[in-house]
Amino acid sequence: MGRVGYGFGSVARLLNAASASSKATINPGEDWTGTAGSGFASVPADPARTTAKPVLRLITPPKQRFSSNLTIGVRAAANNSGTLFDTDGLSFVRVHYEGNIVDIAAPSVRNLVDANDITKCYWGWWCELEYSGNGAADVYFEAVPTDTNMQSRVIGPYTFHPNDQEWELDFTVNPDLPLSATNYHDINPAINAMKQQGASGALRVRIEKAGDYALTDRNWNRGAAAEWLVVEATVPGVRFSQDLQADGTLSFFRPRFEPVCFRRCEFDFAGSSEYYFEPGWARENWFDGCVLTNSNGRNDAPLKVPRNTLAWILRGRHWITECSFSNLANCATGQHLVRGCEFTQCWSDLANGTYAFVGNIVQDFDGSYYRDGMAALSVEYTGPAGSATIAASGIGPKTFTLREDGASIGTFVTGTNKAAFLADTNYTVQNLADWINAQSGWNATVLDNRFAAFGLCLDSGSPQAAFGQQDVKSAPLVLHTKFDIHADIYQLSGNSAIENIVIAENRMWDIDAQNIFLTAPGGFSDVMIVNNAFENFLSSGAQSQFSSAHSHVIVAHNSMASQTITMRSDSTFNPDAYCLIANNVSQELRWGGAADPDPIVADNHVHAGSSPPTGANGTSIGGDFGSLYVDADNGDFAPAGDLLINGKSPVLRGDLNCAKRSTYGAVGAVGKSIFG
Repeated sequence: MGRVGYGFGSVARLLNAASASSKATINPGEDWTGTAGSGFASVPADPARTTAKPVLRLITPPKQRFSSNLTIGVRAAANNSGTLFDTDGLSFVRVHYEGNIVDIAAPSVRNLVDANDITKCYWGWWCELEYSGNGAADVYFEAVPTDTNMQSRVIGPYTFHPNDQEWELDFTVNPDLPLSATNYHDINPAINAMKQQGASGALRVRIEKAGDYALTDRNWNRGAAAEWLVVEATVPGVRFSQDLQADGTLSFFRPRFEPVCFRRCEFDFAGSSEYYFEPGWARENWFDGCVLTNSNGRNDAPLKVPRNTLAWILRGRHWITECSFSNLANCATGQHLVRGCEFTQCWSDLANGTYAFVGNIVQDFDGSYYRDGMAALSVEYTGPAGSATIAASGIGPKTFTLREDGASIGTFVTGTNKAAFLADTNYTVQNLADWINAQSGWNATVLDNRFAAFGLCLDSGSPQAAFGQQDVKSAPLVLHTKFDIHADIYQLSGNSAIENIVIAENRMWDIDAQNIFLTAPGGFSDVMIVNNAFENFLSSGAQSQFSSAHSHVIVAHNSMASQTITMRSDSTFNPDAYCLIANNVSQELRWGGAADPDPIVADNHVHAGSSPPTGANGTSIGGDFGSLYVDADNGDFAPAGDLLINGKSPVLRGDLNCAKRSTYGAVGAVGKSIFG
C-alpha cells in the first residue's frame, strides 16, 4: 500500500531525497505496543531553563496517519558565540521515537509539493518515520547546542499514527449522486453519520461539487487524542460562509467538531467575525491549502468600525500550512504554526504571538484606509452668540460638547457597541448631525456616514483623539473619522515570560506596519528572527523595536529595506550575552539610550547618513532603499549596490531563498557571494 500520510504524505510530497547526514530514519522501539508512549522506559524531559536553550519548533502538523514512511521536521537553532554557521549552532537534533533514538547531523532544505500542487522549500531538521505496525506513536525532539554552556531543549510528545488502513471512514458529499451510506448531499449529514458510528480514527469527507456550504453545530468533541477528521475539497470553489445575523451584525463559524483538518476549502468571512473553536476542547486544528477571505473587501465595515476588534480570526492555536489569506485583519495571530502562506490586502496585526511563522509571503499589508480617515462632518454656528465651539472628550465612548459664549448648551455621548448600533440614536455620524441640527443656530452636514461617530477627530489630530474647543463661528469645522490601527507584522507582548519562538524566511513588501516589536514585562528567551525581508511604505514612519529583558534572542540576516531597528535601552531593553544582532540591513540600527555591552552586535549594514551603534563591530554604511536591492518594491531582495562591496562572513548557512550562503558575501536575507 502506498504512503497515506498527509502534510508530508500524499498531499505534500517530498521532491528531493535527503543525504544521510541531514535526514534520519527511525522506527518505534521494540517495547512499543501500539499505544502512544508505551515504547519509552522513561519519556524525555525538557529541563527547567536556567540559562540559554536552543529554539526548537515543530514545522509539520502532528496527528497524521501513514502507512509507508512519513517525513516530519523541526526548525531549531542556537547562538554559538556569535554565529550559527554551519549547522545553525547545534551539535545535532535528536529524535526520540517510542524508545528508539536517532540523531540528525545537520539542517537541510526540503522541496515540497503542497496541497495545491505548488512546490515550496523549507529549511529544517528532517526525520523519516518508518511504518512498522499500527497504532499511535509519540515523538520527541531534542536540540543539543554546540555551546556546551547552554542547555538542551526537548519538545513533545507529538503523536503520529502508523496504520495500514488509510481511513476508518471515508465519505463523499456530492448532491449529483444518489444518497447512500457513504455519499451525502451536504456536509452536515455526513459529519452526523460519522458521529453516530462513534468513529475515532482517521476520517475523511470529500466534497466533490463546488458551491456554498454552511457549517452548522454538530456538537462532536472527539477529544485531543483523536486523529484528524479531514474535510477535503476535491474541486475548486467549495466555499463555507455564514450570513450576517438578522439584525445586520456579524455572525461567526461555530460548527463544533474537532479536531478537524480542512484541506483546499474556502472560507468567506464577509458575514463572520471569526471561526470559533470551543474552550476546553482540543482547539488544535489544521488548515491546509485553504483560502480565507472577506469577499466584501478589505475595507468592509458592517458595524461602521474597523473589523479588527477581535485579535484573531481563528480562535485557539492551530496548524496553518500553505493557505491563502486576503482582505482580513489579524489573520495569523496566536497559532502553533503558520507555514508557506500568502497574505494579500490584509491589515491590522499579522502573526502576533504565533510560535512558528516560517516561509510566508505578504504583499500589500495596509490599514491606512482607517487610520488616515476621511472628511465626515462639517459643523458651523450661525446664531446670535458672539462665539461658538465644539469639543470632544474621551475616545470611545466620546462626549461632544457645544458651547456658546463659553457656556455649554448640550452634550452628546456616542455609543460604541452592538446595542448602540442597533438602536441607531447615538452611534452614527448622522445621529450626531441630527442632534446638532436640533440646536438653535447650529448646522451640521454629513459628508460621509460610513463610520461610527466615536471615530470623529480633527484632521490634524491622532485617530479617534479627543480635542479641545474648536471655533465653529467664524468658519465651518470639518471633522474626520479616523481609527487607531497599530499595525504589527509580529508583536510579542504580555505579562508572562515568552520563550521559544521562530520567525524565519518570510518575504514582505508594500507594508504599512511595524515589522517586529518585542515588548513584554516577563521578557523573552530563545527567540530566532532570521532571513526575513521587509519593504515598508517610506511614509509610515514605523520602526522595529526591542524592549524588555532578552535572553538568547537571535536577530540575524534580516533585510529591512525601509525601516529602522531601535534597541530600546531608553526603556526596558536588557539583553544578555547570548543575544545576537548580526548581518542585518536596516535604515538605521540604533540604541534608544546608552549602549548595552552584553549582546553581540556585529556586521550589520545601515543606510548612508546613519551612524554605527555604539559598541557594534563591523557596521558598514552606504546606499539606501532604492540602491541596496534589485527591486524591493516588488519583493526582490537580492542584494545590490553597497551590499555587494561590503561583504562579511555570514552567521547562517541558509538564506531566504533556501540557498546556501558562501563563507563570505552580502549581508541581509538573501545571500550572494561577493566573488560571484
